[in-house]
Amino acid sequence: MTANPMLTLNRAVATAMVNRPPAGLALADGLGVRIGDHHRLHPVRAHLLEPPDAIEAAADQFRAAAACTGNLRERHDLATQARNYVCSRCIDHDGKGDG
Repeated sequence: MTANPMLTLNRAVATAMVNRPPAGLALADGLGVRIGDHHRLHPVRAHLLEPPDAIEAAADQFRAAAACTGNLRERHDLATQARNYVCSRCIDHDGKGDG
């Protein structure tokens, strides 16, 4: 494994694509000690938590990323992604809301 945590984060994404998200998530979770609360870790975790049973957990990761970045534009984009992620999953297969 490389000493560069960002390369390891990229490897986590590639691993998820080849071996399914839980394998990539395990690599990403192992980075927490090395990169702490880095804002790039959270969106990767969010995408790997995308199965329907993890919608809120994924949105929480986008929110955490928004809170960690100092870039206002990036913060806004990540917060918007969290809102859109949850809202897009509120539409059922018929195109109607669930309520």
